[in-house]
Amino acid sequence: MSFVTAAIVIGTGLSAYSSIQSGKAAKKEAQFNAAQMERDMELGRIEATQNATAMAQDYAMSVSANDAFFAFTGRDVSDRSVRAFMERQEEIYSTDISRLASDTNMRAQSVAAMAGAERQRGRNALTAGYLGAAQSIAGGIYQAGTIKTGVDVSGGPTTKSGMTQPKYTQNRALPSTGRTPRTLTGNRSYSGNYKGYL
Repeated sequence: MSFVTAAIVIGTGLSAYSSIQSGKAAKKEAQFNAAQMERDMELGRIEATQNATAMAQDYAMSVSANDAFFAFTGRDVSDRSVRAFMERQEEIYSTDISRLASDTNMRAQSVAAMAGAERQRGRNALTAGYLGAAQSIAGGIYQAGTIKTGVDVSGGPTTKSGMTQPKYTQNRALPSTGRTPRTLTGNRSYSGNYKGYL
């Protein structure tokens, strides 16, 4: 194996290895990012549950306080205005709980989609790394074969530096007719001499 061929083989191996390692690193990073997104999503759900529990406790305490206040003032809970007030408080609580649940689900779906996209990005990067390695290997094999045989794909010989020489050359010389050219003589006013074939 010549020095040039050995250098090509080594360079090809390093290029292929680097391409694969780059793809693996990108995939690992993408998996880490996706896992972090999913952890944040779970923390968001836990926080939403805690908020919902706190809201329920606040609402229960408000109902108890309102019942005690109306009882203290001598107003019956069946009173129309009292009942309307209590129904309004319950409506506000239900709306807040529904909004909290909806927002939590929307955020969870969005984060899940981003985590999936991040994992797909990692898989694509790994695939691209392997494809790049295969391309490097194929190119290295071609170059090594060209140096070894002295012939490229077109069949032309190569120089010592590995440059391809053209295989086919065209002779542009005109074929001989076997006749001798002669000088034409004419009017002396012409300054040029013309040669032609007889």
